[in-house]
Amino acid sequence: MKKVYCYEWFGIRFSDFTRVSHQKIADSRFYEKFYCEFHRKFQSYSQLPESYKKSKDEVADFIFEIIKNKNMILSIGSGNGYIESRLSTLMDEHTKLNEKGGWGITAIEPSILASKWLESSNIKLLHGYFPDVLEPSEEFDVAYSSVIDYVFCDEEYLRFLKSVVDFGFEEFILTDIITPPVTLVTEFIKGIVKDLLSSMGLYESRQLWGYLRTIDEHKEFLTKAGFSHITVGEFSHGTYWIRARND
Repeated sequence: MKKVYCYEWFGIRFSDFTRVSHQKIADSRFYEKFYCEFHRKFQSYSQLPESYKKSKDEVADFIFEIIKNKNMILSIGSGNGYIESRLSTLMDEHTKLNEKGGWGITAIEPSILASKWLESSNIKLLHGYFPDVLEPSEEFDVAYSSVIDYVFCDEEYLRFLKSVVDFGFEEFILTDIITPPVTLVTEFIKGIVKDLLSSMGLYESRQLWGYLRTIDEHKEFLTKAGFSHITVGEFSHGTYWIRARND
């Protein structure tokens, strides 16, 4: 596990709307403030950067190939909902061509502001945390998460993955996984220097954004959580996907 720091996202500098911390990870209050700025800058999915939409389209298309013949899908940590919106369009087209019906996506997102653009009759949006926000009796065919692993420290990550298994999922998809740089020693030294300069007001302050893991570390945690079959692949934009199953 390696700590990762950021000073901006979507071109929005964190120091413009909050006091950043390189020791305390961004919490729910941070994200609420961020999404206030986010929605001031953007008014719809169409206004998001083309590079962002292109990479998320690739992720959504990958997920679609797995879920297109399933009925009940769960998204854990849907963020601004761009992937879910595209999946809804793809699923609608698929059901019309194949006369398939009865599908739906349940999207879980803690932030109320994050997903304000997400509108679809086939998407149920829940604000809260998995699994508490769900009824124990609810059943799903598959679950996926995109860019969620970084928010957990190791202990939290294992607990989260075990909760996915305990809920009864036999298939779980992690997408847009970012791995640590290969030159860990160099990056570690750079991080120390940047933190020192930040404390002296000579470098832009950085926010502790989360934690990165190698693919082997992800596979180890998924195995400990109870998944028996794990496959890995890479997207053209450089991030990874992991498909974990209990066969």
